[in-house]
Amino acid sequence: MKAILEFDLSNHEDKIHHLRCVQSQQLVSFIHDFGEYLRAEYKYNGELTSIELAMIEKVRENFYSTLGDYNIDLDELT
Repeated sequence: MKAILEFDLSNHEDKIHHLRCVQSQQLVSFIHDFGEYLRAEYKYNGELTSIELAMIEKVRENFYSTLGDYNIDLDELT
């Protein structure tokens, strides 16, 4: 099975679609790394106050919930 994507790079909209395709691995890596950063800050940063820890946990929950809302499975993409 093959999939071939074709873009007209002289067309602005097609050029944007092309960039999204060719930079998707970087985007997935960024999303993964950011999630890991939030995890590490929550788990290992001993200098945070309880309020800061609660905020990081809230951001983490929203981060992963939003990924789920968009049907993005990082395990499938990495």
